[in-house]
Amino acid sequence: MLCLPGANTFGDDLYGYSPFVIGWGATAYRGPTATHLQEAQIDITDKQTCTNAYKSIKGATIDDRVICALSPGGQDACQGDSGGPLILPKRINEKINFYLLGVVSYGYKCAEPGYPGIYTKVA
Repeated sequence: MLCLPGANTFGDDLYGYSPFVIGWGATAYRGPTATHLQEAQIDITDKQTCTNAYKSIKGATIDDRVICALSPGGQDACQGDSGGPLILPKRINEKINFYLLGVVSYGYKCAEPGYPGIYTKVA
């Protein structure tokens, strides 16, 4: 089951959590689309890091409506993944719940070093 997080499920700041992004998009910048469902675990970063990365990108809006995430392994969403889920598993009383934190919005190229992926919050 996929749950929407409540107001107090994770607190105000998601920094430090490591959700999963899932999609059928391109496997590299301007590359072919995936032949099977792709999954990558990424790390939510702080807003200042994200703001600094995108300050020179016209039209980029970094505010409280978005989640910014980087992958230490060089993986992230790519073209064709937009609208796909950003999911965080969380154990509660011996049960693992899966929370939909956001949806893929945009990024600079695909998993470009120094540029977090941008995800629109859903709650």
